[in-house]
Amino acid sequence: MTQESKKKVVDKWLTDNYEQLELNSIKTATYDNPLRDDLLALTLQQFLEMGIDRCYEIVIEGKPENYITRSMRLNLKSNTSIFYQKYRKPALAIRELKQGSEKHIGLYEMDLAFDAEIPIKDQITRQALNKLDVYHREIFTKLYLQEWTQEEFCEYYDIPVKELRNNVASARKRFKKLYKDIEANVKPFRL
Repeated sequence: MTQESKKKVVDKWLTDNYEQLELNSIKTATYDNPLRDDLLALTLQQFLEMGIDRCYEIVIEGKPENYITRSMRLNLKSNTSIFYQKYRKPALAIRELKQGSEKHIGLYEMDLAFDAEIPIKDQITRQALNKLDVYHREIFTKLYLQEWTQEEFCEYYDIPVKELRNNVASARKRFKKLYKDIEANVKPFRL
């Protein structure tokens, strides 16, 4: 069978069964999840990126609906999936910050502009903090500057400890890179 005829078989199956796949995505992602359309689109994209030969084999085996639905479920539940990294994680970060009390809202918009009287190392630290995104800046502010424990942070924002630990690791990595970049561009002070 030629590649073109295999492609027609896969396309026909997807066209004929799209409504059922859409219903499956609604059930998998729950009815009120605003990301369910993105989940279906990303899963179908991953399915088609496997190559026409593999897609054709799955369609011919007789259970492509189960295969795609299982892929949706894995994308939704796994913390290492592309769907999680691209859609759910940013949505969770925004939700976590919005759950904070009103008295801390000013912190999210606060500019940590450096003071000329602070030694150069602290100026670099403040510049690096300014370049972090809001969520990572909040992690640094609470955990390192205000010396909260991870448990306090998780309880305050109602997030899992494992999630925070992953975010702390990525925040530290990003901060180190920013710090090194800024430090490399600082001209030495001469008398």
